[in-house]
Amino acid sequence: MSARTLFRTCCFAVAALATTAVAQAASATLAWDASIEPGIAGYRVEYGTQPGYYTAAVDVGNRTTAQILNLTNGSPYYFVVRAYNTSRVVGEPSVEISTRVGVAAAVAGDFSGDYMSDITVFRPSNGTWYIKHSNGRTTGVAWGEQRRHPGPR
Repeated sequence: MSARTLFRTCCFAVAALATTAVAQAASATLAWDASIEPGIAGYRVEYGTQPGYYTAAVDVGNRTTAQILNLTNGSPYYFVVRAYNTSRVVGEPSVEISTRVGVAAAVAGDFSGDYMSDITVFRPSNGTWYIKHSNGRTTGVAWGEQRRHPGPR
């Protein structure tokens, strides 16, 4: 292989590595009430990215909390907890819970997307909503204008 071809191959490999996106890892923390059944030895958290279909499990021993690591940011996850006894017989699953990890929760009254509530006032005299954003900026939105009408015309 010529030096020129080797140089081109190395440049291509470096460019490919530089543009490769890496998924960021997220986590979820779960907590539940202890089972009242006698002889419970521990709990197993099962989870996956489809409801009712769990592709991974973590044995957390006799703790009633678990932090599930290395989840993919932005993906939905579905979780159930199963208790097991001293013979390692696993019980029925808990109610399924779900979350989308790595995504901030919505905030009521947030019109600017900064995860902080904004103050709104409606003036019936001119049919305008005024929004004072958390950054101090104020905007007015006149609802019912033809270009903003959500219904059929």
